[in-house]
Amino acid sequence: MKSLLLTNKQRLWFAIGFIIAILLAFTAKKYLTEKPQDRNQAIPVTVVSVHQQDVSVNLQAVGNVTPYATVSVKSQADGPLLSVGFKPGDTIKKGDLLFTIDPRPYQVALQQAEANLARDNALLANAEMEVARSKRLLAKKFTTEENYHQVNSNKLAQAATVQADVAVVEHAKLQLSYSTIYSLINGVAGNLLVDVGNLVKANDTQPLVVINQISPIYVSFATAEKNLPAIRKRLMLGKVMVKAINVDGNPIAEQGKLFFIDNTIDTVTGTVLLKAHFGNEQHDLWPGQYVNVDLSLYDVPDALLIPTRAIQQGQKGHYVFVITADNKAQYRTIEPGVAVGDDTIVVNGLAADEKVVVDGQFRLVDGSIVNPKS
Repeated sequence: MKSLLLTNKQRLWFAIGFIIAILLAFTAKKYLTEKPQDRNQAIPVTVVSVHQQDVSVNLQAVGNVTPYATVSVKSQADGPLLSVGFKPGDTIKKGDLLFTIDPRPYQVALQQAEANLARDNALLANAEMEVARSKRLLAKKFTTEENYHQVNSNKLAQAATVQADVAVVEHAKLQLSYSTIYSLINGVAGNLLVDVGNLVKANDTQPLVVINQISPIYVSFATAEKNLPAIRKRLMLGKVMVKAINVDGNPIAEQGKLFFIDNTIDTVTGTVLLKAHFGNEQHDLWPGQYVNVDLSLYDVPDALLIPTRAIQQGQKGHYVFVITADNKAQYRTIEPGVAVGDDTIVVNGLAADEKVVVDGQFRLVDGSIVNPKS
């Protein structure tokens, strides 16, 4: 049995060896009969020339439109709401009458305070006459100094009462003024949150209406902290203009001005908050709207540009394939700069008018023969 088993193993290995020998022979024959030009066949690639031009480097971000001011209108008086002087969505001017609250309780309180003031003024006048009479009697020795001082003290106390009455009258006038609410800003009224006939309470948690001032208006956006030095440098040189572009791609006709850089960089996102000021006379921008922001950072004269898709990432860093005069691909490491649209500025590694591969580079190695097409 042992001798038979060894014989079967030998037969198996012999069969495997025979198959491998046939495969090797077939491969060698194919290689020897292959034409040299097949092995060196040119690889088709698409190339572009490195172009040189002056470039303006812009910061692009997504911004959010925020109102210049927001006022939550609340009542400072209690009572039934008698009238509303606007419609939701109306444009409001500073000083416009917004709400009227029943003023009668406050008018009665004012009348009572004024009556108390009139009464105490009369008492004060009488006390002043008593002081004058007591002074004449004291001069003739018909009264004592103690009596004179008592009369004078009564006059002073009555004068203090009159001053307190004046304060009560002013307070009553103030309370009465709270029954009419006027707008303190120019803006657009939001939804009316309380209808006529409802009882409103002073300093209630829910406002009567919210007014947003939208002319002027702000656009807030964030940018990476690496852009902060260039932005601050640009701002020190003068006004920094900001473009706002709608999501449909249409730019806002009016340009804004950068006016605010937050004093803290967000440690979580590594970004800093910026704000631009727009006049927004035509109300092209609306609170809560998202827009694309374009801000000019700096200019690069005679910048070398290539399509961003031509740049590859390798173990030695960024590289491209440059096409030589004899149509060979040359591996070239480069130092890319910032992106400008679909192109990227090349800081080092290329010269103007050199041709780089933009499509087909994944089949290439250094020295590959290529068939370049523009």
